[in-house]
Amino acid sequence: MKVLVGVISPAPAWVMPRWHVDRLRADFPQHTFLDAWDRDTLRRLLPEADVAFTPFVDRDIFASASRLRWVQSPAVGVGSLMFPELLASDVVVTSARGVRARSIASTCSG
Repeated sequence: MKVLVGVISPAPAWVMPRWHVDRLRADFPQHTFLDAWDRDTLRRLLPEADVAFTPFVDRDIFASASRLRWVQSPAVGVGSLMFPELLASDVVVTSARGVRARSIASTCSG
């Protein structure tokens, strides 16, 4: 399986460190991990991916992503992924909803 990791953002705090992708490669050698550190690379590699861990799937490139079966967004919001072609496809879209709920609740309860 080819997994595209494209956790990129204009905000450095939201960018996945490169060593995380290296660790995935080491821990799961049966899969191929493609990494994208900018939007152009993400667009170029998406057609090769079975799975994408990214907040972005550009509508104009989606038709060429015929292998794609699952998009996991590292963000809670997935509104940018809800374009008609993706919604009509068999691609599963999941989000990070709830992943930080416990830590935020602990911080708020002081």
